[in-house]
Amino acid sequence: MNALTRNIGIVMLFFAVTIAVYATAVRGNFFVEWDDYKLIVENPILQEVSVRNIRTAFTAYDPELYIPLTFMSYHADRILGGGWNPSVTHGINLILHTLNALLVTWILSVLTGNRKASVIAGLLFAVHPLHTEAVMWASARKDVLSIFFFLLSWSSYLQFRRDDARPLRWYATAVFLLFLALLSKVVVVTLPIVLLMTDYLQRRRIDFSNIREKSPFFLLSFVFGVIALFGQRSGSSLYYEKFLIGCKAIFLYLGKLVVPMKFSILYPFTESISISNPGILFSVLGVILISILVFLFRNHRSLPFAWMFFTVTVLPTMSNFTKSDYYFHDVYVGSDRYAYIASIGVFFLLAGLISKVQGRLNAALYSVSALILAVFGYLSYQQSFLWKDTGVLFVNVIRHYPNSHLAHNNVGAILEKQGKYDLAVGQYRESLAIRPNERAYYNLAQLYVKAGRTEEARGMYLLTLEQNPGHTDAKVNLAALLIRSGSYDEAIVYLQKALEEEPKHEEAMFNLARAYELSGSRENALGWYRSLLQLTLEDQEIREKINALLR
Repeated sequence: MNALTRNIGIVMLFFAVTIAVYATAVRGNFFVEWDDYKLIVENPILQEVSVRNIRTAFTAYDPELYIPLTFMSYHADRILGGGWNPSVTHGINLILHTLNALLVTWILSVLTGNRKASVIAGLLFAVHPLHTEAVMWASARKDVLSIFFFLLSWSSYLQFRRDDARPLRWYATAVFLLFLALLSKVVVVTLPIVLLMTDYLQRRRIDFSNIREKSPFFLLSFVFGVIALFGQRSGSSLYYEKFLIGCKAIFLYLGKLVVPMKFSILYPFTESISISNPGILFSVLGVILISILVFLFRNHRSLPFAWMFFTVTVLPTMSNFTKSDYYFHDVYVGSDRYAYIASIGVFFLLAGLISKVQGRLNAALYSVSALILAVFGYLSYQQSFLWKDTGVLFVNVIRHYPNSHLAHNNVGAILEKQGKYDLAVGQYRESLAIRPNERAYYNLAQLYVKAGRTEEARGMYLLTLEQNPGHTDAKVNLAALLIRSGSYDEAIVYLQKALEEEPKHEEAMFNLARAYELSGSRENALGWYRSLLQLTLEDQEIREKINALLR
């Protein structure tokens, strides 16, 4: 068998395996109500391809991340699908993941010198359940796309080192591909360090000349790192807390790579973030112990490389452990997709281990590999079905983390949309029993309004404002109830505060004008109706209100 035929066979094998495992992603006509609608389907800059929308994509955040090339890829999805077609979006995610697995295989074959071992490791990378989130979640496009260019850049750098005839071409290609990766998601800023680690693994001297060679890579990473900092919302955690949770996350990922069980879209951490916490203490000691062992066995360069690769590539995700606003200042240990790049370090070690035993245990090795591949593939196949339904996705969180108030709140919101109000109230109450939070209070208030339970709704809006005094919609909706009950002066106070926060909030402007009108303040009512008409030029109802007041 010649090299071309063999390579085509490997590519076909990878696509056949990933399609078999994740076929539900391509067939499924679904987006999940967890970022997919806000980021993709309802995102104003993705509704049409225009100069304005493209400019916005390259000059704005999403709301925190700078991902213009990812937005361009969603435009491509929309064009290919003739509109928003989930099968197209998931299909492209699947193609990118398969290409990533092939690139991982090629890189491992270069680093280990063993093609068969690298193919086995690459196939396991392709079907590992830890990567299901990155494949099945449409909003995870930024992860698989950025890592695709990350791996292409790394591959080009390896070619630059191997090809003496055209080194500059490969070098320039590697720099450009890093630029594309950073435009997709800034999490790949660690590539320059990975290139230095690659030189270390291949026994090149790490000196000033070597570091200077990486200067364009470092410069790009620095620039995009600064851009990312401007978009990052402030969290409540301190750096030492991020370090402690980071150690916990490292063992979460390592554990799930070795024993792929209990996957969840959320990994909430509800305990104290302190070195006195046994779980955190053992994680910190574990990181220190592994680092010491790696140092002691530093002559075996594959061990330091794998450990440094894993920890360094996880590092950029540590700013995401503490969430604010929507997440109620919660702490989450990690996310499956954050380990997508880092897992390559583990698969590198696996390829090296396979290389060591390959000659002596061929039959047993291939049998065990096939068995593990089948088990991982089945687990990923089962895991993929969670992503066909948002409710199932968060019920799964509750199954593993029953104290996740966010999961209970989200399940309640889904039940409410289905008209199952009593069950929804139960989930909101469960969320509040775990931890009082603005979102559950607000959702309960909205549900009570639908049910005509006005007094209970008022109470929930007030509790929402106790949790978050800056909740504009709670003020506007509470004011609407107050207007209905004739408490015009009180309603006016809430609406004025709401408009201080959002001066162009149309519902607040209309309700304020209405409150003034009903309270007999004709001039104030006219002023606000006219201000609102400037925003809604063709609104016939507003014109009629103004004409009625002028009679």
